Amino acid sequence: MSEMNNQTNIALLSALLIFSATSCTLPTAKTGQISGVVTQSSTDKPVEGVSVKYGNSEQFTDELGRYSIESIPDGLQGLTFSKMGFATLVSQVEIPSDGAVEHNVSISVMTHGWAVGKVETEYASIFHSDNGGISWVRQGSYSTVPPEDLLCVCAVNEKTCWVAGKPTLNVIRNRMEFSILKTSDSGESWRRQGQTIGTQDPCSVTGICATDTSNVFAVTDANLILTGAKGGLTWNVCKTSDHISAFHAISTSDGIHLWAGGQTVEGGTNGLEY
Repeated sequence: MSEMNNQTNIALLSALLIFSATSCTLPTAKTGQISGVVTQSSTDKPVEGVSVKYGNSEQFTDELGRYSIESIPDGLQGLTFSKMGFATLVSQVEIPSDGAVEHNVSISVMTHGWAVGKVETEYASIFHSDNGGISWVRQGSYSTVPPEDLLCVCAVNEKTCWVAGKPTLNVIRNRMEFSILKTSDSGESWRRQGQTIGTQDPCSVTGICATDTSNVFAVTDANLILTGAKGGLTWNVCKTSDHISAFHAISTSDGIHLWAGGQTVEGGTNGLEY
């Protein structure tokens, strides 16, 4: 009787293992494909170089404004469309399982813009337009904007903008500091950033660029390339150049590939760092 019970237990155990193996198999994830065209809302013309982001992946529209993403998880997914000079657009799209969907979007040229310049009435000039440049209003005040010329500006959307320029003396701390300012509310308020960066002597920030509200890059009239993270809360020296003695400008289309140009050590004016 004991032997029969053991055989029965073994048979039941084998059946249970087979059932577990077949019933606990994880389902295969389903994916789909999305493609479309990005156009400018006011002209319906295709926009080249628009960043299309899903998760950690990114691609750019071609000369016809086209994009295509394969093997994107099915269900409701979010995509971000952005390009400097245009308002960022976030879309939610239902991705079909083992299928394809066409999703065309239109993006608008930003009507908000900023311009910067020399010191007037004791502090540097920051001008803002919210109607595409038809009219301009001065922003900032003596308490928030340094009394030194501002040289560069970069807006990433209608609320967020960085400006920077010549170093300034902090009379309270009796030290020279970098002049980098940011607004996150269309210029209602301006906050100083990166007054000191490592052990570097403050110098003029001659170019600044960003593609989002988190990461920002800048160059100086020395041989420094600076990077700001967490919306500019922290600033560090990204790179020093043995090739460029004074940078004049910096540009990026995706926040990864950077071009910075300026005067070469040999005295030329066409030096470039990538």
